[in-house]
Amino acid sequence: MQPPVLTAVQAAEVECRLSKIDSLYSDFDDLQTEAELLCGSTEALERERDEFEKMYFAQMARARTMLADVRPSHSSTCGEEPKSELAPTRQDFVRLPKIDLPHFSGDYQKWLEFRDTYLSLIHNNQTINEINKFHYLRAALRGDALNIIQSLDFTSTNYSIAWNLLTERFDNEKILISNHLQALLNLDKIQKESSDSLRTMIDTINKNLRSLAALGQPTDYWDTLIIHVMAQKLDYSSNLKWEEFRNNHTDILDLKQFLKFLSNRADLLLTIQNNKQVNKTNNSQSQSYNTNSTQKNKTFTVSTANKPATVSCPLCDQEHHLYNCQAFRDLDVDARILKVKHFSVCTNCLRPGHTENRCRLSHCKYCTERHNTLLHKEKLENDNTQHIALSTNIIQTSKQTHVLLSTALVQVSDVNGKLHTARLLLDNGSTSNFVTRDFFEELGLPRESTDSTIQGINNQLTLSAESCNLTIKSRVTDYTASLDCYILPSITQSLPSTYINKNNIQLPSDIQLADPTFNIPGAVDILVGSEIFWDLPVIQETKLGWVVSGVIHQQAKIIKSNTLPFHSLLTHSLKPFTIH
Repeated sequence: MQPPVLTAVQAAEVECRLSKIDSLYSDFDDLQTEAELLCGSTEALERERDEFEKMYFAQMARARTMLADVRPSHSSTCGEEPKSELAPTRQDFVRLPKIDLPHFSGDYQKWLEFRDTYLSLIHNNQTINEINKFHYLRAALRGDALNIIQSLDFTSTNYSIAWNLLTERFDNEKILISNHLQALLNLDKIQKESSDSLRTMIDTINKNLRSLAALGQPTDYWDTLIIHVMAQKLDYSSNLKWEEFRNNHTDILDLKQFLKFLSNRADLLLTIQNNKQVNKTNNSQSQSYNTNSTQKNKTFTVSTANKPATVSCPLCDQEHHLYNCQAFRDLDVDARILKVKHFSVCTNCLRPGHTENRCRLSHCKYCTERHNTLLHKEKLENDNTQHIALSTNIIQTSKQTHVLLSTALVQVSDVNGKLHTARLLLDNGSTSNFVTRDFFEELGLPRESTDSTIQGINNQLTLSAESCNLTIKSRVTDYTASLDCYILPSITQSLPSTYINKNNIQLPSDIQLADPTFNIPGAVDILVGSEIFWDLPVIQETKLGWVVSGVIHQQAKIIKSNTLPFHSLLTHSLKPFTIH
């Protein structure tokens, strides 16, 4: 369709309108750019800009075409200088490119990353004017950082003021160094080996050391310190592997080798995890069978598995049955009974899915009633019971003669004051106290470095690099004691090694056992030496004669224990001293 032919008056009017329309387009460009920056340049806003510009330029071309037909060479009739046929390009209002800036909310550990990115993309970019830089800055800030410049008017002159306020607040070298050091030192200890945890440690080390180096810190000389700190934060298995790896090298390893070790171990753990998932998927197969019938065809789906489903403990969510749960065994009998009722499991086998009446497993080993041995309660004839810390463990000889070792269930306070139940072995032949590393990790207590040699049976030596102080409390009396313990991977095997029938032991009926489960195999968490075992000097008649024991305040250079370090050695060495 051809544009209409204009009269001279109409042509003059169109020319005057064209002289004003440029400023209107600039206003639109300003407002649209601000909206895009504040809203993240959404598709709707971009589409709106495209449609407006398409319509604007189409109408401008149409108007100039009509003017050209009437007055090929015209001058302004509105008191302005002649204009070119095309609208001039306004460099101050060019459409800004979409730049994905990192958001900054006031976290000092993220300031350097944000600052360097913003400087390179926006602040030092000469093609972006001040007002648009202010747009970018406000769009990238969040939280406390945004509040710092929130009160400033949105003008080009205030941009430099806003940027200076941010740098004065967050470009504090002392605070930045302190925060990056804290990020390294306060990294949480890995409780369970996993690929993700090791990757997080690697990223934390690299990120914070890069930032500290950018702040002028001599991080190239920190390898030994960083390795020592981070090795203490590894889980037990990974730390053990690292010590083995380090001992295989005669030279001192640097941080690059430590990070390479962590990366290789993370890859290994990820591969093992993936293989477990693949095997689990392959072991669960689905097969379809079609059976023909005179009436109709039916399709049945049968699921088969090569291995039983994964067991999950209802108490601690670990992969074991309830009767194998150490947390469950640490409870007293009444608490166990309540847990069994709460979880609705069989009181005989402690498994779900049936009741004790339909259970096919054997009965209690104590009283032959239909309940689990862990739920057995001693029947006391006299309510006025005498609290005697009597419990026993056995070492079996070839003649089925049993040596009784004293054990007790005690309560131990963790770092938050919460009580944990521990199985304690009383060893009056040991001059020191010991705790297993697994139980110590549960307590979360502080540890101290030490370099001690522990001498056991047959002069067997064990090294202990750490010690701790813990407080034990009796379950049956008000007795408490503070123990200085050496930390060891293990103390002895589960005691006793096999189940012992208490009916074969003539125990008084009016006593309360310190360890009611002394006859059931269980782990030993703490070994208490003679200083606590004989808290006061005692003289006692035995079949070997009278013996005297008590506290001796004398520091020994070598710690001796008749129980450590190997249970097989202990069993063999005690046979000649068995009392029949």
